[in-house]
Amino acid sequence: MPVRFVFCFLVLVAFLATSATAATVKSITVKGNERIQDSTIRAYIPLQTGQPFNQSDLDRALKELYETGLFSDVKITDDQGILRVVVSENPILNEVIFEGNDALSDDVIKQELTLKSRDVITAGKVKQDVDRLQKLYQRKGFYGAQIEADYIKKDQNRVDLVLTFNEGEKTTISRITFVGNRFFSQDTLRSVITSRESAWYQFLSSTDIYDPDLVTYDEQQLTQHYRNNGFMDFRVTSVDATLSKDRKQFSLTFFIEEGTRYTIGNVDFKSVFKDITPDDLKPLMVFESGDVFRQKDIDASESALVDFLGSRGYAFVDIDPIYAPRDVNKETGEGVVDVTFSLKEGRRVYIEQINIIGNVRTLDKVVRRELTFAEGDPYNAIKIRESEKNIRNLGYFKTVKFDIKEGSTPDQSIINIEIMEQPTGELSLGAGFSSTESVLADIRLRERNFLGRGQDVRASASLSGKRQQVDLGIADPYFLDRKLYGGLDFQNVVRDLQDESSYDEERLGGRATLGFDLGPDLSQRVFYFANNVKISDVDEDASRFIKDQEGEFLTSGVGTRFTYDKRDNRIEPSEGYMTYYEANFAGVGGDVDYLRNEIGAVKYWPLYEKDWVLSTEADTGYVFDYSGGDVRINDRFFLGGGRLRGFELAGIGPRDSTTEDALGGQYYARTSAELRFPLGLPEELGLSGISFVDAGVLSDAVDQGPEVQDDNSIRASGGVGLAWRSPFGPVSIDYAIPFAKEDYDQEDRFRFSFGTQF
Repeated sequence: MPVRFVFCFLVLVAFLATSATAATVKSITVKGNERIQDSTIRAYIPLQTGQPFNQSDLDRALKELYETGLFSDVKITDDQGILRVVVSENPILNEVIFEGNDALSDDVIKQELTLKSRDVITAGKVKQDVDRLQKLYQRKGFYGAQIEADYIKKDQNRVDLVLTFNEGEKTTISRITFVGNRFFSQDTLRSVITSRESAWYQFLSSTDIYDPDLVTYDEQQLTQHYRNNGFMDFRVTSVDATLSKDRKQFSLTFFIEEGTRYTIGNVDFKSVFKDITPDDLKPLMVFESGDVFRQKDIDASESALVDFLGSRGYAFVDIDPIYAPRDVNKETGEGVVDVTFSLKEGRRVYIEQINIIGNVRTLDKVVRRELTFAEGDPYNAIKIRESEKNIRNLGYFKTVKFDIKEGSTPDQSIINIEIMEQPTGELSLGAGFSSTESVLADIRLRERNFLGRGQDVRASASLSGKRQQVDLGIADPYFLDRKLYGGLDFQNVVRDLQDESSYDEERLGGRATLGFDLGPDLSQRVFYFANNVKISDVDEDASRFIKDQEGEFLTSGVGTRFTYDKRDNRIEPSEGYMTYYEANFAGVGGDVDYLRNEIGAVKYWPLYEKDWVLSTEADTGYVFDYSGGDVRINDRFFLGGGRLRGFELAGIGPRDSTTEDALGGQYYARTSAELRFPLGLPEELGLSGISFVDAGVLSDAVDQGPEVQDDNSIRASGGVGLAWRSPFGPVSIDYAIPFAKEDYDQEDRFRFSFGTQF
């Protein structure tokens, strides 16, 4: 048939055409090679003598030779079956030479290079290594660094690779701003994050160097801060890092959405465990209805639920807090959220292995002791989240990442904790002036992770017109590898008290402390203290009470302090409260016997978007010599100055009527109310106003005689002040007018202080 005939004819034509264009390899010759043998090159070619080939086979052979990375140029020609392969070999790296690198040592750079001596060198490999070095410099803050690669030819097709570095200056952070913040000020948010704006005194810190990893950590810190202050829906929408034209400075802008600020409404439980009732679970909550929503309270409550259920035989549980917002007021930005904890059994998985990766100087045990689980424990996502937060809160690491992998069997898991260390040493210089101490200066050194053991070592020295002081201390948060705070502090203080009480005091001593947590916010510390005190240079016209105490004596005693702290921020609080009780017993050897008790509390209320903060404070103390003697002048209470504004330091209380020397008191009580508010000026100026009322009483427990003025009356003052977060440090000015006082009290209505921590 015609169709079959046409089809067969076309197949025949195609066969004949293929036969006509195909050829057979008669021989393969190689030229241009110096180091690489002919047989090696032939082995890379997918053709052999006697094998038919066409153009596509030659193209594939050419590609195979290029992909070896051994050649910079390859040509294959066909002369009637005779294949001629001409190659140009890539050179061999002899050595790498560095020029101009000051910020990074040769050894550090070599560790980053993939090219090694005697490797085949190609332009692609050099570019990859240059890119890696560029990123290394950026991690060190040198975003303007430039790296050029040159070659020095050697014999036998070898080359030296010369890397020339133009490092430039470190790329610092010139400005940090926040867009979208309504509840917290710019200064407050800057204090939350780790990154800092560049200043001349940051020369021993790296936090003013732009680092993308640190910025990511800053986002996490902001989220944690907001979620612990009621903002359940807070998020950082983006971070803009703008590099200046001269590539020397970045400006950081955090774009945030605060969302609604919630208080806790109803708290309920949804459980599949029939023998567990809500009444069993409610006492485990560390918050209650009406409290501000805090993520840390939710997490602590989840952890308590896990431990409780574990004690009842349920080792594998999933706990999911379900949030139901309601009563949201869009005008005030406040709302209520009901919380329901859903409890159910989880999949049975055990932790097979825990690996710590990335710690160079920090010991493994410093990380492991922050874990709330160990090898062999049931896998629990809540405890893993809690452990990750604990490690981050140490402040030793720039990044912390938990990578969960499947173990040797399906019911086993391996947890890799990947961390990146950051500097933990600090140096601060201080200078300032106050109306009570005149010119003052100090220097402080601190290492928060001493020798990678997690110990806090510090030393400081301060000098003013009336005081010289040296402090040394070391603290271990895991003393004896237990959850115990252990601390040793030594101090030498010389004070000029001539204006107040006509004598000088020199104190040399120290304190040993043990501390432990009694709950999420409750802690206790017990301590032993010893001080050698010298009262000297007593004025010849001084009070007889002070003359009687001139000399040198040893105080030795023990004490304890309980602290319950629910403040939202321990540095700059705006909400919450803190209470404490401290007792000191002197008489464990030494020359002095007394019992001193003090108790106090402070509470903060945010009145309007946390720019207006009202605080109230009250404390009281009592000291007496239980052996029947008088309490020494240096162990008494004094009141005035910053603790009772409007009066001089030691300005109120018992006083010698003939010499006007302040004698101090055996008991005191003090209270204060203060309102901090904005002045309506641009926030960047850092100015805020203060209004306050202070009141207090200081008196002796016994009548000291007719020459001692001691009315046991309440003194009070009221005033206003100005606080300025200046570029050189905090400046404060107070003006207070006493409206309840005695004639012999010493007033000091105007107080000015300036100080900075560089």
